[in-house]
Amino acid sequence: MKIMFLIRSVNHFTFHESTIRYLAKNGHQVHLYFNPEWSKGFTDRAVKLCSKQYSNISINWYEGRKDIWRKIVIALRETVSLGQYKNQPDQHHFYMDRQYRYLIQCCPKPVKFVLTRISIFKPILASYIIQILISLTLKIIPEHKNSRNLIKEQKPDVVVATPANLRYSDETDYLISAKKCNIPTVIPVHSWDNLTTKGTFNFTPDFMLVWNKYQSKEANQIHKIPLNNIVITGSPFMDKWFDQSTKDIKNNRISPPIKSKYILYLGSSSNIAPNEVPELCKLADTIQQTNNKDLSNISILARPHPANEKRFAKINHPLIKTWIRGRDELPDSPEAFHEFNTAINESVCVIGINTTGMIDAILAGKEVIALVPKNYKNSNAYNAAHFKQILNSDIFHEANSIGQCIDILSKIIVKPLKTEEHTKEFIGDFIRPRGINYSSGEIAGLCIESTNKNADGNTFEEYLKKTILETGKIA
Repeated sequence: MKIMFLIRSVNHFTFHESTIRYLAKNGHQVHLYFNPEWSKGFTDRAVKLCSKQYSNISINWYEGRKDIWRKIVIALRETVSLGQYKNQPDQHHFYMDRQYRYLIQCCPKPVKFVLTRISIFKPILASYIIQILISLTLKIIPEHKNSRNLIKEQKPDVVVATPANLRYSDETDYLISAKKCNIPTVIPVHSWDNLTTKGTFNFTPDFMLVWNKYQSKEANQIHKIPLNNIVITGSPFMDKWFDQSTKDIKNNRISPPIKSKYILYLGSSSNIAPNEVPELCKLADTIQQTNNKDLSNISILARPHPANEKRFAKINHPLIKTWIRGRDELPDSPEAFHEFNTAINESVCVIGINTTGMIDAILAGKEVIALVPKNYKNSNAYNAAHFKQILNSDIFHEANSIGQCIDILSKIIVKPLKTEEHTKEFIGDFIRPRGINYSSGEIAGLCIESTNKNADGNTFEEYLKKTILETGKIA
């Protein structure tokens, strides 16, 4: 198969790397396309490493609209994304407010002036009638010339595009062009929060690949994707935690080195926690002052979110060592992943407010404390739909104060509180619902393959069952 795989940024590659590796391993021609504007400032080392290992992977760039319709299309799509928050009555208002800001930012100055000063426009633009009118308008706007030309020139067997719902996304134009050329389309969901905290999809693909039953429900109820078009694959992004070869990579000890026992603190993005440093320092002060012998000689290794590092660089506390990695220093290479895995495994436990790294820690077999003090109780840090979903699974220890956090920490040091069975249950429910031994990337890859191989017209579930029965395995 000739596969056109569009990814917004090189920084997003690792979210879909296991799927891409599966497709390349099976001999398909995988043509990766990234947007140069959204890739600026990020490393492409993971992409280059993968393409070096597979000669049938090519790296290319795709362009967004530059015609007279560009600003109009962006504004209309952002307005549709504003409307989808009406389908989430329980979601925190932060996300709808942010989406409204995105809409205002892409409008001409006169419109921007009006929308900024007259708040009544937000509910009006999100209303059902306005949303229908905008959706109809989008359908009559001329097709993007560059996307049409590229699709016709390359003639792929399938077009895969992701995330396709972040602000000002250009991937949608290529999906539309593919559909007009009768080429199958696939959208893999980008991350754990992409269906509830980002924009909507101005396109219905042949397949939308989601992590679990929760995302399946969100794709259907929030984004109106038909259930027949939704396939549960598990999380390709988390496949690295089940691949022993990535854990066997030898590397130097974590930096900075810590000789004593330590807590690994994983920082959150600025949208979640604009300034979490005071709580972190308060935690360190409490540990320093405690009479609990089990907590003596414990320090904190603080790893900030790559997009929220500035405040951490200013920390000056005897118990806190900061681990500044840089904007592009995600665990996206075997060595970087080994370093991150080592930092988790050698810690006493992991603490954070709300970040994907906390799930990484669970999959690494470490106990995690979700520290959500009272001042965060009414914020999106605690009330975001995707995070509440995880809290409800009871996989994290929830602490609503530094005192509670210390109490939980004291117990964890003496004896683990979460059982292995509890972790396996979470993995089966959220990360690998197809079965812990089935790679999510392979399931996603098989689904992409089925758009070309499934001549019998079976559903994907029938196709998957047939493949496993015939081969005894997926790959």
